[in-house]
Amino acid sequence: MESRFQAIAEEWFLTEPLLFSVYCSHRLKAMPVGRKKIPSVLRSGKGRIEYNPEVIASLEEAQLKEYLRLEMIRILLKHPYQRQPQPARKEACYWSSDLVLEDGAQPKVPLFCRDDFPGIPFPGYAAAFEEYYRCLLPLCQNHSDSDEETFQSGETAAEKPDKNQEQAQQAAELWEEDALMQEEVNRLIEIAEESHCWGSLSGQLKEKILVSTFVQINASLLLNNFRSSLLCSRRRLTRMRPSRRYGFDYMGSRHYFSTRLLVAVDVSGSVPTDTLRKVFGIINRFFKYGIEKIDVVQFDSAIKGEPMSLKKARREINVLGRSGTDYQAVMDYVCQEGNYDGLIICTDGFAAVPRLKKNIRTEILWLFNNRAFYEKHTWTDRLPKSRRAFIE
Repeated sequence: MESRFQAIAEEWFLTEPLLFSVYCSHRLKAMPVGRKKIPSVLRSGKGRIEYNPEVIASLEEAQLKEYLRLEMIRILLKHPYQRQPQPARKEACYWSSDLVLEDGAQPKVPLFCRDDFPGIPFPGYAAAFEEYYRCLLPLCQNHSDSDEETFQSGETAAEKPDKNQEQAQQAAELWEEDALMQEEVNRLIEIAEESHCWGSLSGQLKEKILVSTFVQINASLLLNNFRSSLLCSRRRLTRMRPSRRYGFDYMGSRHYFSTRLLVAVDVSGSVPTDTLRKVFGIINRFFKYGIEKIDVVQFDSAIKGEPMSLKKARREINVLGRSGTDYQAVMDYVCQEGNYDGLIICTDGFAAVPRLKKNIRTEILWLFNNRAFYEKHTWTDRLPKSRRAFIE
Protein backbone atom coordinates (compact mmCIF):
# COMPACT_ATOMS: atom_id res chain seq x y z
CA MET A 1 0.00 0.00 0.00
CA GLU A 2 2.73 2.47 0.96
CA SER A 3 4.52 1.78 -2.33
CA ARG A 4 1.76 3.76 -4.08
CA PHE A 5 2.58 6.81 -1.96
CA GLN A 6 6.28 6.30 -2.58
CA ALA A 7 5.72 6.30 -6.34
CA ILE A 8 3.88 9.63 -6.11
CA ALA A 9 6.64 11.10 -3.91
CA GLU A 10 9.32 10.01 -6.41
CA GLU A 11 7.44 11.80 -9.17
CA TRP A 12 7.07 14.92 -7.01
CA PHE A 13 10.81 14.97 -6.34
CA LEU A 14 11.28 16.40 -9.83
CA THR A 15 7.96 18.10 -10.56
CA GLU A 16 6.65 19.32 -7.18
CA PRO A 17 9.64 20.04 -4.88
CA LEU A 18 7.58 21.86 -2.22
CA LEU A 19 4.93 19.14 -1.97
CA PHE A 20 7.73 16.56 -1.83
CA SER A 21 9.39 18.42 1.07
CA VAL A 22 6.14 18.55 3.02
CA TYR A 23 5.51 14.85 2.40
CA CYS A 24 9.00 13.98 3.70
CA SER A 25 8.51 16.11 6.83
CA HIS A 26 5.66 13.82 8.01
CA ARG A 27 5.46 10.11 8.84
CA LEU A 28 3.14 7.99 6.70
CA LYS A 29 0.97 5.66 8.76
CA ALA A 30 -2.18 3.60 8.34
CA MET A 31 -5.18 4.76 10.36
CA PRO A 32 -5.79 2.80 13.56
CA VAL A 33 -8.20 -0.09 13.09
CA GLY A 34 -11.52 0.72 14.71
CA ARG A 35 -15.19 1.37 14.18
CA LYS A 36 -15.50 3.87 11.35
CA LYS A 37 -18.98 4.48 10.05
CA ILE A 38 -17.78 7.19 7.69
CA PRO A 39 -14.11 6.55 6.78
CA SER A 40 -11.79 9.36 5.72
CA VAL A 41 -9.40 8.96 2.81
CA LEU A 42 -6.43 10.86 4.30
CA ARG A 43 -5.91 12.98 7.38
CA SER A 44 -2.89 14.79 8.81
CA GLY A 45 -1.70 16.21 12.12
CA LYS A 46 0.81 15.56 14.93
CA GLY A 47 3.56 15.14 12.34
CA ARG A 48 1.74 12.26 10.61
CA ILE A 49 -0.14 11.57 7.39
CA GLU A 50 -2.63 8.79 8.02
CA TYR A 51 -4.44 6.86 5.29
CA ASN A 52 -7.40 4.48 5.31
CA PRO A 53 -6.20 1.26 3.59
CA GLU A 54 -9.72 0.10 2.65
CA VAL A 55 -10.61 3.35 0.90
CA ILE A 56 -7.16 3.81 -0.68
CA ALA A 57 -7.35 0.34 -2.25
CA SER A 58 -10.44 1.38 -4.21
CA LEU A 59 -8.92 4.59 -5.61
CA GLU A 60 -7.31 4.98 -8.98
CA GLU A 61 -3.78 6.39 -9.09
CA ALA A 62 -4.94 9.81 -10.32
CA GLN A 63 -7.48 10.08 -7.49
CA LEU A 64 -4.95 9.08 -4.83
CA LYS A 65 -2.45 11.60 -6.18
CA GLU A 66 -5.05 14.37 -6.02
CA TYR A 67 -6.11 13.53 -2.47
CA LEU A 68 -2.46 13.53 -1.39
CA ARG A 69 -1.81 16.83 -3.19
CA LEU A 70 -4.71 18.47 -1.38
CA GLU A 71 -3.51 17.16 1.99
CA MET A 72 -0.04 18.63 1.35
CA ILE A 73 -1.62 21.99 0.52
CA ARG A 74 -3.71 21.76 3.70
CA ILE A 75 -0.47 21.30 5.67
CA LEU A 76 1.20 24.21 3.84
CA LEU A 77 -1.73 26.39 4.90
CA LYS A 78 -1.08 24.99 8.43
CA HIS A 79 -4.74 24.21 9.06
CA PRO A 80 -3.87 21.10 11.15
CA TYR A 81 -1.40 23.08 13.29
CA GLN A 82 -2.51 26.70 13.54
CA ARG A 83 -5.38 29.22 13.63
CA GLN A 84 -7.67 27.00 15.70
CA PRO A 85 -9.80 28.88 18.25
CA GLN A 86 -10.05 27.53 21.78
CA PRO A 87 -12.10 25.50 22.32
CA ALA A 88 -12.16 24.53 18.65
CA ARG A 89 -14.97 22.62 16.94
CA LYS A 90 -13.07 20.09 14.84
CA GLU A 91 -15.80 19.69 12.26
CA ALA A 92 -16.07 23.44 11.64
CA CYS A 93 -12.28 23.66 11.26
CA TYR A 94 -12.25 20.85 8.69
CA TRP A 95 -15.21 22.22 6.76
CA SER A 96 -13.50 25.64 6.65
CA SER A 97 -10.27 24.05 5.43
CA ASP A 98 -12.10 22.25 2.61
CA LEU A 99 -13.85 25.46 1.56
CA VAL A 100 -10.47 27.26 1.39
CA LEU A 101 -9.07 24.43 -0.75
CA GLU A 102 -12.20 24.50 -2.94
CA ASP A 103 -11.58 28.21 -3.57
CA GLY A 104 -7.90 28.07 -4.44
CA ALA A 105 -6.66 24.54 -5.19
CA GLN A 106 -9.11 23.61 -7.98
CA PRO A 107 -9.64 20.06 -6.67
CA LYS A 108 -10.46 17.16 -8.98
CA VAL A 109 -11.95 15.01 -6.20
CA PRO A 110 -14.97 15.68 -3.95
CA LEU A 111 -14.52 18.07 -1.01
CA PHE A 112 -16.99 19.79 1.28
CA CYS A 113 -18.32 22.80 -0.61
CA ARG A 114 -20.85 25.58 -0.10
CA ASP A 115 -23.64 23.47 -1.58
CA ASP A 116 -23.29 21.03 1.36
CA PHE A 117 -24.46 23.76 3.73
CA PRO A 118 -27.65 25.31 2.32
CA GLY A 119 -28.89 28.39 4.09
CA ILE A 120 -25.49 29.41 5.51
CA PRO A 121 -24.68 33.08 4.68
CA PHE A 122 -21.15 32.63 3.39
CA PRO A 123 -18.91 35.64 2.56
CA GLY A 124 -17.66 36.31 -0.95
CA TYR A 125 -15.40 34.07 -2.99
CA ALA A 126 -11.92 33.21 -1.56
CA ALA A 127 -12.77 34.12 2.02
CA ALA A 128 -10.35 33.46 4.89
CA PHE A 129 -10.33 30.30 7.00
CA GLU A 130 -11.58 32.22 10.06
CA GLU A 131 -14.52 33.71 8.12
CA TYR A 132 -15.72 30.29 7.05
CA TYR A 133 -15.33 29.00 10.60
CA ARG A 134 -17.55 31.76 12.03
CA CYS A 135 -20.25 31.00 9.45
CA LEU A 136 -20.19 27.23 10.11
CA LEU A 137 -19.96 27.31 13.91
CA PRO A 138 -23.75 27.64 14.47
CA LEU A 139 -24.27 24.46 12.43
CA CYS A 140 -22.02 22.55 14.86
CA GLN A 141 -23.92 23.86 17.87
CA ASN A 142 -27.18 22.59 16.40
CA HIS A 143 -26.06 18.95 16.51
CA SER A 144 -24.89 16.74 19.34
CA ASP A 145 -21.32 15.40 19.40
CA SER A 146 -22.57 12.14 20.88
CA ASP A 147 -24.95 11.33 18.04
CA GLU A 148 -24.40 7.61 17.22
CA GLU A 149 -27.28 7.09 14.82
CA THR A 150 -26.48 4.65 12.04
CA PHE A 151 -27.24 6.05 8.61
CA GLN A 152 -29.05 3.80 6.19
CA SER A 153 -28.92 3.93 2.41
CA GLY A 154 -32.28 5.71 2.40
CA GLU A 155 -31.13 8.75 4.42
CA THR A 156 -32.97 12.00 3.89
CA ALA A 157 -31.52 15.35 2.97
CA ALA A 158 -32.09 16.58 6.53
CA GLU A 159 -29.75 13.85 7.81
CA LYS A 160 -26.90 14.83 5.53
CA PRO A 161 -25.34 17.59 7.76
CA ASP A 162 -25.07 15.07 10.65
CA LYS A 163 -23.14 12.68 8.43
CA ASN A 164 -20.94 15.54 7.23
CA GLN A 165 -20.30 16.51 10.83
CA GLU A 166 -19.14 13.04 11.85
CA GLN A 167 -16.91 12.68 8.80
CA ALA A 168 -15.28 16.07 9.45
CA GLN A 169 -14.73 15.27 13.14
CA GLN A 170 -12.90 12.10 12.18
CA ALA A 171 -10.80 13.81 9.50
CA ALA A 172 -9.68 16.56 11.92
CA GLU A 173 -9.11 14.26 14.89
CA LEU A 174 -5.31 14.87 14.89
CA TRP A 175 -5.55 18.65 14.58
CA GLU A 176 -4.09 20.74 17.41
CA GLU A 177 -1.98 23.85 17.86
CA ASP A 178 1.70 22.95 17.35
CA ALA A 179 4.21 25.81 17.18
CA LEU A 180 7.14 23.57 16.26
CA MET A 181 5.34 22.13 13.24
CA GLN A 182 4.28 25.64 12.25
CA GLU A 183 7.95 26.62 12.24
CA GLU A 184 8.93 23.54 10.24
CA VAL A 185 6.31 24.23 7.57
CA ASN A 186 7.23 27.93 7.46
CA ARG A 187 10.86 26.94 6.89
CA LEU A 188 9.88 24.82 3.88
CA ILE A 189 7.80 27.69 2.50
CA GLU A 190 10.71 30.14 2.87
CA ILE A 191 13.02 27.76 1.01
CA ALA A 192 10.48 27.44 -1.82
CA GLU A 193 10.12 31.22 -2.03
CA GLU A 194 13.87 31.84 -2.08
CA SER A 195 14.50 29.16 -4.73
CA HIS A 196 11.28 29.81 -6.72
CA CYS A 197 10.38 26.10 -6.47
CA TRP A 198 6.61 26.22 -6.12
CA GLY A 199 5.86 23.59 -8.73
CA SER A 200 2.34 23.73 -10.20
CA LEU A 201 0.72 25.68 -7.32
CA SER A 202 -1.34 28.60 -8.60
CA GLY A 203 -0.48 32.22 -7.90
CA GLN A 204 -3.58 32.63 -5.72
CA LEU A 205 -2.65 29.60 -3.65
CA LYS A 206 0.96 30.78 -3.29
CA GLU A 207 -0.32 34.09 -1.95
CA LYS A 208 -2.48 32.32 0.65
CA ILE A 209 0.42 30.13 1.74
CA LEU A 210 2.78 33.09 2.08
CA VAL A 211 0.21 35.08 4.06
CA SER A 212 -0.15 32.18 6.49
CA THR A 213 3.54 32.52 7.45
CA PHE A 214 2.96 36.01 8.84
CA VAL A 215 0.72 34.85 11.69
CA GLN A 216 2.50 35.80 14.93
CA ILE A 217 4.18 32.93 16.76
CA ASN A 218 3.45 32.35 20.44
CA ALA A 219 7.03 32.19 21.79
CA SER A 220 5.97 30.77 25.15
CA LEU A 221 4.06 27.93 23.46
CA LEU A 222 7.01 27.22 21.16
CA LEU A 223 9.39 27.07 24.14
CA ASN A 224 7.06 24.68 25.94
CA ASN A 225 6.88 22.43 22.87
CA PHE A 226 10.65 22.59 22.50
CA ARG A 227 10.99 21.51 26.13
CA SER A 228 8.52 18.67 25.62
CA SER A 229 10.48 17.39 22.62
CA LEU A 230 13.62 17.15 24.79
CA LEU A 231 12.24 15.45 27.88
CA CYS A 232 13.62 11.98 28.39
CA SER A 233 13.85 9.72 31.39
CA ARG A 234 16.12 7.08 32.84
CA ARG A 235 14.73 3.81 34.15
CA ARG A 236 15.76 2.30 37.46
CA LEU A 237 14.70 -1.10 38.73
CA THR A 238 13.33 -1.30 42.26
CA ARG A 239 12.02 -4.04 44.55
CA MET A 240 9.76 -1.50 46.25
CA ARG A 241 7.43 -1.47 43.26
CA PRO A 242 6.04 -4.65 41.64
CA SER A 243 6.25 -5.28 37.92
CA ARG A 244 2.98 -4.37 36.20
CA ARG A 245 3.05 -7.59 34.21
CA TYR A 246 4.58 -10.14 36.61
CA GLY A 247 3.91 -8.70 40.08
CA PHE A 248 6.56 -9.19 42.77
CA ASP A 249 8.21 -12.04 40.86
CA TYR A 250 10.15 -9.39 38.93
CA MET A 251 11.44 -5.95 39.86
CA GLY A 252 9.35 -2.92 39.02
CA SER A 253 10.82 0.30 37.68
CA ARG A 254 10.85 4.02 38.35
CA HIS A 255 11.53 6.72 35.78
CA TYR A 256 13.50 9.88 36.54
CA PHE A 257 14.04 12.91 34.29
CA SER A 258 17.52 12.92 32.77
CA THR A 259 17.26 15.78 30.26
CA ARG A 260 20.24 18.12 29.96
CA LEU A 261 19.79 21.58 28.49
CA LEU A 262 22.44 24.13 27.52
CA VAL A 263 21.52 27.80 27.30
CA ALA A 264 24.05 30.00 25.50
CA VAL A 265 23.48 33.71 26.17
CA ASP A 266 24.92 36.34 23.85
CA VAL A 267 26.36 38.99 26.19
CA SER A 268 27.93 41.11 23.44
CA GLY A 269 27.48 44.87 23.49
CA SER A 270 24.72 44.74 20.86
CA VAL A 271 22.31 42.83 23.14
CA PRO A 272 20.34 45.17 25.46
CA THR A 273 20.39 44.58 29.21
CA ASP A 274 16.58 44.32 29.22
CA THR A 275 16.79 41.39 26.81
CA LEU A 276 19.31 39.61 29.06
CA ARG A 277 16.92 40.05 31.98
CA LYS A 278 14.13 38.37 29.99
CA VAL A 279 16.44 35.55 28.91
CA PHE A 280 17.48 34.67 32.43
CA GLY A 281 13.82 34.83 33.45
CA ILE A 282 13.14 32.17 30.79
CA ILE A 283 15.99 30.04 32.19
CA ASN A 284 14.47 30.15 35.67
CA ARG A 285 11.05 29.20 34.28
CA PHE A 286 12.40 25.96 32.79
CA PHE A 287 12.90 24.49 36.26
CA LYS A 288 9.11 24.21 36.57
CA TYR A 289 8.85 21.81 33.65
CA GLY A 290 10.90 18.70 34.48
CA ILE A 291 14.33 19.72 33.16
CA GLU A 292 16.82 18.00 35.50
CA LYS A 293 19.78 20.26 34.86
CA ILE A 294 20.51 23.45 32.93
CA ASP A 295 24.01 24.59 32.02
CA VAL A 296 24.39 28.27 31.14
CA VAL A 297 27.30 29.69 29.17
CA GLN A 298 27.83 33.34 28.36
CA PHE A 299 29.60 34.22 25.14
CA ASP A 300 30.50 37.12 22.89
CA SER A 301 33.58 36.52 20.73
CA ALA A 302 34.41 33.52 22.97
CA ILE A 303 32.98 31.59 25.92
CA LYS A 304 33.17 33.84 29.01
CA GLY A 305 33.96 32.20 32.31
CA GLU A 306 33.05 28.66 33.32
CA PRO A 307 29.64 27.11 32.44
CA MET A 308 27.15 27.58 35.29
CA SER A 309 25.33 24.38 36.24
CA LEU A 310 21.95 25.34 37.62
CA LYS A 311 19.84 22.88 39.59
CA LYS A 312 17.44 25.47 40.96
CA ALA A 313 16.28 28.93 39.93
CA ARG A 314 18.59 31.86 40.75
CA ARG A 315 17.71 35.38 41.70
CA GLU A 316 20.89 36.92 40.24
CA ILE A 317 23.38 35.94 37.54
CA ASN A 318 26.45 38.09 36.87
CA VAL A 319 26.85 39.10 33.22
CA LEU A 320 30.35 38.94 31.71
CA GLY A 321 31.79 40.01 28.35
CA ARG A 322 29.97 42.74 26.30
CA SER A 323 32.25 42.72 23.21
CA GLY A 324 31.72 41.19 19.69
CA THR A 325 29.78 38.01 18.78
CA ASP A 326 30.99 34.64 17.48
CA TYR A 327 28.75 31.55 17.49
CA GLN A 328 31.56 29.17 16.57
CA ALA A 329 32.75 28.98 20.18
CA VAL A 330 29.31 27.76 21.28
CA MET A 331 29.07 25.18 18.49
CA ASP A 332 32.58 23.88 19.27
CA TYR A 333 31.62 23.54 22.93
CA VAL A 334 28.46 21.55 22.07
CA CYS A 335 30.38 19.28 19.68
CA GLN A 336 33.04 18.71 22.32
CA GLU A 337 30.60 17.86 25.12
CA GLY A 338 28.12 15.96 22.95
CA ASN A 339 25.73 15.00 25.76
CA TYR A 340 23.17 17.81 25.66
CA ASP A 341 19.59 17.08 24.60
CA GLY A 342 18.82 20.70 23.75
CA LEU A 343 20.57 24.03 23.10
CA ILE A 344 18.94 27.46 23.29
CA ILE A 345 20.98 30.33 21.84
CA CYS A 346 19.70 33.74 22.95
CA THR A 347 21.08 36.40 20.61
CA ASP A 348 20.42 39.23 18.16
CA GLY A 349 21.70 37.13 15.24
CA PHE A 350 24.39 39.52 13.94
CA ALA A 351 27.45 37.30 13.52
CA ALA A 352 29.04 34.90 11.05
CA VAL A 353 27.25 31.62 10.33
CA PRO A 354 28.82 28.88 12.50
CA ARG A 355 29.85 25.39 11.39
CA LEU A 356 29.24 22.07 13.13
CA LYS A 357 32.41 19.98 13.14
CA LYS A 358 30.45 16.74 13.56
CA ASN A 359 26.89 15.46 13.62
CA ILE A 360 25.16 16.03 16.94
CA ARG A 361 21.86 14.84 18.41
CA THR A 362 21.25 18.19 20.13
CA GLU A 363 18.08 20.09 19.18
CA ILE A 364 18.81 23.82 18.70
CA LEU A 365 16.45 26.74 19.31
CA TRP A 366 17.59 30.24 18.26
CA LEU A 367 15.83 32.83 20.43
CA PHE A 368 16.08 36.33 18.91
CA ASN A 369 15.59 39.73 20.58
CA ASN A 370 12.54 40.71 18.55
CA ARG A 371 10.42 39.83 15.53
CA ALA A 372 12.50 41.93 13.11
CA PHE A 373 15.66 39.95 13.88
CA TYR A 374 13.65 36.71 13.74
CA GLU A 375 12.48 37.51 10.19
CA LYS A 376 15.90 38.72 9.08
CA HIS A 377 18.09 35.82 10.19
CA THR A 378 16.65 32.93 8.17
CA TRP A 379 20.15 31.45 7.81
CA THR A 380 19.56 29.52 11.05
CA ASP A 381 17.13 27.26 9.17
CA ARG A 382 20.03 25.84 7.19
CA LEU A 383 21.70 24.46 10.31
CA PRO A 384 20.74 20.88 11.30
CA LYS A 385 18.08 20.37 14.00
CA SER A 386 17.50 24.13 14.27
CA ARG A 387 14.33 26.11 15.07
CA ARG A 388 13.89 29.80 15.78
CA ALA A 389 11.63 32.06 17.81
CA PHE A 390 11.68 35.59 19.18
CA ILE A 391 11.06 37.29 22.52
CA GLU A 392 7.94 39.46 22.59
